[in-house]
Formats: sequence, C-alpha cells, structure tokens
Amino acid sequence: MSPRRWPLLLLGLAACGGGDPKSDSTRAAAPPPIVPAARATTDAKGCVHDGRWRPCGLVDRLEKAGLVVKPQTDTARYEFLAVPGLRYTVGRGEVQAFFYDDTTRLARDVAALDTVQVAPKGTYRHWDQHPTLIRSGNLLVILLTLSETLMERVQFAVQAGAPQPDPDASAAPPTPQTLPPTKSR
Repeated sequence: MSPRRWPLLLLGLAACGGGDPKSDSTRAAAPPPIVPAARATTDAKGCVHDGRWRPCGLVDRLEKAGLVVKPQTDTARYEFLAVPGLRYTVGRGEVQAFFYDDTTRLARDVAALDTVQVAPKGTYRHWDQHPTLIRSGNLLVILLTLSETLMERVQFAVQAGAPQPDPDASAAPPTPQTLPPTKSR
C-alpha cells in the first residue's frame, strides 16, 4: 500500500470504528417521568385521579373490566423490587401490584429483570403459577395465573393507563334549563 493512501485509511477507520459500544439506537431510553396532572380530581369513592396509579384506581379498573377483586392482607416482597406490593385475588389468579413514586427507580428495577421469567437476569425463580409482568406508568404488576383469558383482561385493563383527571370536574355545574309549560288537552 502506498504511503499516500494511509491518511484515507486512517480517516475511514476513524469514521467506522470506536465510539460508545452501546450506540444510541441500542441504548434503552429511560421512560419519561410521570408528572401529576395540574388539576387532580377525586371520584365518588374518594380515589384521586391525577395520571398516576393508586391502589383504588387499579381495583376500580379491574372491577370495570368485569373481574372480582379481593384484597389480601399480606404484602408481596421481592429482593429484586425496591417497593413492597399489594396482593389481590382476581378470578383464578393473583395480582401483585407495586406502586412506585419514582418511575426512574421502576425503570431500573425492570431493566435488571428477565421479563419473561420475572426474575433477575441470569437467575431462576420458581413461581407456583405462570408469571406475567405488566408495566404501566408508575405501576408494575406481577400476574400469577394459568388462565390466558385472565392474563389478557388484566393486561388490557392495566395497559390502558392510569385514571386521568376528569376535565369537566373543574367547570361550573350546568344551570338547569326551564322548559315552557305544556298545554293540557
């Protein structure tokens, strides 16, 4: 190779190689933070709707999906999740709901998991029933069931997103309309 071509070869190698081994296209983007709505509303049951998941919102959503939800008294705790979870019997399965205040922490916990096995990457965890991991906003759900129908219904209910504020709640109630009297025959 002639000495004149060395600069071209070096320029080509510099353009093609080096850099961060995790390019922007392969790097997992952190989810955007969940910012509570400027105007939160409260429903008739006293549950706050501000765009974040809360236990009452999850129970309401599952019940609206036609599921019977029975809260359990004990919590679910795993060394691979930063927060304890609430447990609910739903049909022939169990919903374990983990409500995070910080979506960045939730993203870190999920990034460390094998989401199919629902266990830390490179490890195995025995589950009594098939685990399904569902994530929505600040909520992480571990659903334990063998029923594909229940898996689908819970996934649809949760992945629809957290209850949002009622945009009409801040408006003044409509004034009643007075109708003209009717003539009797």
